[in-house]
Amino acid sequence: MKKSVLAGFIVLALILSLSVSLNAQEIDEFDLEDLIAVAGLTYNTFDEAADGPGIYLGAGMKASPEVLVTAQYERFFTSDLSLNGITGTFAYDFSPLLALDQDLPELFVLGGLGYYFGDLDNESLSGMGVKLGAGAAQEVADDIDIRASLGYRLLDAGDVSLSGFEVSAGIAYNF
Repeated sequence: MKKSVLAGFIVLALILSLSVSLNAQEIDEFDLEDLIAVAGLTYNTFDEAADGPGIYLGAGMKASPEVLVTAQYERFFTSDLSLNGITGTFAYDFSPLLALDQDLPELFVLGGLGYYFGDLDNESLSGMGVKLGAGAAQEVADDIDIRASLGYRLLDAGDVSLSGFEVSAGIAYNF
């Protein structure tokens, strides 16, 4: 029961966090070309668990020319922690606000909200987390970007603090 209530809160939070208001005409015009797939590797620190690598996979779309909204699955692998996350994230490209050369990489701030679940030393845990950070993206080919970011995750899973830093490197493909 507790997990289904938390899952409901996550879905509600994701819906409320999206700054996209779609009307019927925009829904009719949705095309696969609007979809963006993301994937990457992470290295994570945790307050009360061993540090270690992780992966993320997701899909999203541009809510505006500056805002990318994605839904992601995250998986963390450490010696004592097995943790999964279902997250909603956004990246805001602030590079157009800077009076710099246009050949520079896209610079963005990121944020997210997610539900994390797994086990630490064979004890089950779960909790809601928030992620904040910044990063850069560079187009390397048509429709392919390389992305890198540094973030901080605030996560209390029961009596365990899994807050910590995350360094990530990945790829984004625009369909």
